[in-house]
Amino acid sequence: MNQPKSNVPWWETAVLIGSFILLWVWFLARQAAYKSPTGQLSILWQIPLIISLVALVIVTVRRVKRVQRALRGEDEDGNPLPTAFPRFGGPPHR
Repeated sequence: MNQPKSNVPWWETAVLIGSFILLWVWFLARQAAYKSPTGQLSILWQIPLIISLVALVIVTVRRVKRVQRALRGEDEDGNPLPTAFPRFGGPPHR
């Protein structure tokens, strides 16, 4: 059975998975740091978290734009998609 080709770039999915993994690694590192004698996590952990946050914002904006285009019935270039159903206009005239 052929499945339709997804319009989602692979890197967007990789950003989501990578951010999820990074968040768990940070959480576990923070828990270990709190149990250590110093009790603090290095400030250098903020760098990958900020990069991950920026990447997640970019992916979210791209996906919201894609959903908005789909709701308007447009393709990626803004052209109307061919539909099997007629577009409904206003109320019927009497």
